[in-house]
Amino acid sequence: DELLQRQVVLLMNGLPNDQIKQAISEFAIVRIHGHALRGEQPRELRRLLVFDEAWRVRDSERLQELAREGRAFGIGIAVGTQFPGDIPDSLTGNLATQVMLLNQSGEHRKSVIRALLGTTSGRNAQQLEERLQVLQKHEGYFRNQQYAPYILVMTKPHYMRTYR
Repeated sequence: DELLQRQVVLLMNGLPNDQIKQAISEFAIVRIHGHALRGEQPRELRRLLVFDEAWRVRDSERLQELAREGRAFGIGIAVGTQFPGDIPDSLTGNLATQVMLLNQSGEHRKSVIRALLGTTSGRNAQQLEERLQVLQKHEGYFRNQQYAPYILVMTKPHYMRTYR
């Protein structure tokens, strides 16, 4: 309860391997979901969980459950990945918010175009492909119900932020 009352960033880049990172991520997801199930259902956004390098939690069944049920408990989930194909439809289908960052691979850019526009052909797709090719580090596209089909965003890495 105390953890969810504050802004918290869990830095896992110093952990020794991906297995430990995945285990800690899964533990956090299970605990947050359990806490939500015991609490009220405000049906308004009160907490946003952001997963950078979301491929690490792509197979988490508990994350998929939380994504399905979280809105009722005031929990939103945003995932960030450089390779949009890494996130299965079973997870992205439950996410109202998506962040798609810079990627140099033409194949992955096509996945972003398909996700944002629903097609990879036509004038709009060609224009988006051109914009994707010139994205800079920490830039990407953001979409949710308020920003449809998408907006360009610049993210700020955790090491450049100041926390209160």
